[in-house]
Parts: sequence; C-alpha cells; structure tokens
Amino acid sequence: MQSQKANIAAQELFKTVSMDEFCEIARIGRSRAYELLNSGAVKSVLIGRLRRVLIWSWYDHLARLCEQQGAFTPGRRPGRSQAADRPPTQALPTSSRRRGRPPKYPRPDAAADPAALHQAAAGNQVA
Repeated sequence: MQSQKANIAAQELFKTVSMDEFCEIARIGRSRAYELLNSGAVKSVLIGRLRRVLIWSWYDHLARLCEQQGAFTPGRRPGRSQAADRPPTQALPTSSRRRGRPPKYPRPDAAADPAALHQAAAGNQVA
C-alpha cells in the first residue's frame, strides 16, 4: 500500500485544499493553521479571494518534524524534561507576613485590654 504522500503526489503535484479542508486533514484549528502559514512551514496561494493550501507542503512539514524529533519515546513529550532530569528544588521558606484583607474587627487578644484600645483610638484623633 502506498503512503498518503505518494498517493497524493501520484494524483496531482500541486493539489490545493481550502483552509477548512486543511484543518480537517491536519486535525488542527484555524489559529494553528494560520500560524503554520505565517511561519512559512506550510505553503499557500491566493486564488481570487480564496486561500488554498498546497497539501504537499503539509506532508513535507510532517516529514521535517519526524526527522527533527527522532524516535518516539512513550510517556515523554518532545522538548520537555522529566522531573528525574531536574535537580531537586528546595522548599521556599514560609513568610510570617499576614496575607489578605485585614480583619474587620480587632482580634480577641487586643479586645482583652480596653485601655490599649482607648489609647490607640485617642492617638488616631486629630486635635
């Protein structure tokens, strides 16, 4: 059985497809498709107002990706390192600083000394 690339090449050298068809063939979204076109990885032509993608350029792009990535290793994503490859990270020290919104009412230990509350309130008043 012939590969798809050989099959398409045998049918027609410059076969073009619409953007929607290209997205279905490549199983990618329109945004990713336009990223590929803008990067030059996949070629396209304008015929009137229609953007047509040269399908052989998609298969050439896939062949380049296969050459760059080499053999497939199950369980690993290309370009990402595993946790075993990284040195162990140290735990960050916890901060004693209180975070978030301050309490609306004073804490119970401050309310136990009414004189301290009265002095604090008197200090905030302007004479």
